Amino acid sequence: MKNIKIFILIAVIFSIVACASIDDLQIVEGHVKAGQYEQALFHVEENKDILYDSKDKVLYFLDTGLLFHYNGDYEKSVTVLTEAEKLMYEYFSKSITQALGTYLVNDKVTDYAGEDFEDIYINIFNALNYINNDNIESAFVEIRRFDNKQKELQVKYAKSIDSAREQAAKHGSQYTSDLSSEFHNSAMARYLSMLLYRSEGKLDSATIDKKMIVRAFNDQKNIYTFSMPQNLDEEFNIPEGKARINFVSFSGISPEKIEEVVRIPYSDINNNLNYMQIAFPKMQKRSSDVAGVRVTLKKNIMPTLAPEVVSRAYLAPIESIENIALDTFARKQPLIYFRAIVRGLTKTATSEGMDVAGQNIGGSVGLALSVFSFFNDLSNKLTERADTRVARYFPAIASVGGINVEPGIYDVFFEYVNNSGVVISSETKTNFEIKKGKLNLVESICLK
Repeated sequence: MKNIKIFILIAVIFSIVACASIDDLQIVEGHVKAGQYEQALFHVEENKDILYDSKDKVLYFLDTGLLFHYNGDYEKSVTVLTEAEKLMYEYFSKSITQALGTYLVNDKVTDYAGEDFEDIYINIFNALNYINNDNIESAFVEIRRFDNKQKELQVKYAKSIDSAREQAAKHGSQYTSDLSSEFHNSAMARYLSMLLYRSEGKLDSATIDKKMIVRAFNDQKNIYTFSMPQNLDEEFNIPEGKARINFVSFSGISPEKIEEVVRIPYSDINNNLNYMQIAFPKMQKRSSDVAGVRVTLKKNIMPTLAPEVVSRAYLAPIESIENIALDTFARKQPLIYFRAIVRGLTKTATSEGMDVAGQNIGGSVGLALSVFSFFNDLSNKLTERADTRVARYFPAIASVGGINVEPGIYDVFFEYVNNSGVVISSETKTNFEIKKGKLNLVESICLK
């Protein structure tokens, strides 16, 4: 009876903490969807001990680093995202030695080392941070880091595969997954690199990046499920005396993880029906109301006159971050499944062993072992939880475009429309100076 009361108390406490965490998370996400990034940051800081535990440092840095970027605090964003990147490298290396714990309890006992898409897109957002601070050299460094990480993805899990094979051998089976992935070339990274090279007058290198964009769409059709932007040639055809302004827009929110629980029935030593419970994460897309992005450019002629409409354009998708997130997650999903199965077998064997010992010994000691076996089995099912941790504020879609205009001061209006063409959100960038021969890049965000 005492043990049952303890389990009930633990369950009540867990439900209270979980509800508090959900409420605070909803408040933050409400601010984010409304574009109130400063308020979102304030609520995260006020409630970070509820929203993140001691093993969620990477998540905390990812979430706040992105929010700092959206709020226009680019230097702070670089600092925080770089710290997340350092910890991700440290924790991934550490996870190899922590693997034993995942076989005994669940994957959440390890420090969160981040998903592959989070790791590589840190560098994209840091590149944008540097571009916004007019630091072209550092932006190039981040693009190269992105490219190097992308190339390393194919060999990243070699040690984990070896460990899985060893565990499989112990259980009389084989582990054969090759963890293949389609994603190997980012159109978004190549687009930013193309703009950077063009701004420095290195047109040959910019042309190579344009060809890589075409290749990304042609070779990865399961990731780039939309048409390639049709105005890429315009990036090299800027009329004499004109300047080019480019736009990058992020919309939607990257995928979330949900827990999927599987109960595998079996007959215990008493021929009673029991089940082995395993839990693993499943990544799924989040819905978005944004179906398109249009931009209106207005020139400030005189302070006393209304701005003159110069041009309008629709932005074209260039990267599905959500598709890449699902593709790179699928790379390591077999490892997650395998750990869950081995963990379930280990827990079941432990409980069954105690039950057998209890029946063989008999008496009060045997009864105690049998009772403990029951509660151990119950505890195993309660602690079998999937690791559903993932960064919350990466966007889902990146869209781009550009317009050739006279150099000068402009207001830039972004409008996000739904499938019916109704504007559901808008953002205005005022007094943006467009300079000839420079990288004039304007960024907008709508995480709806």
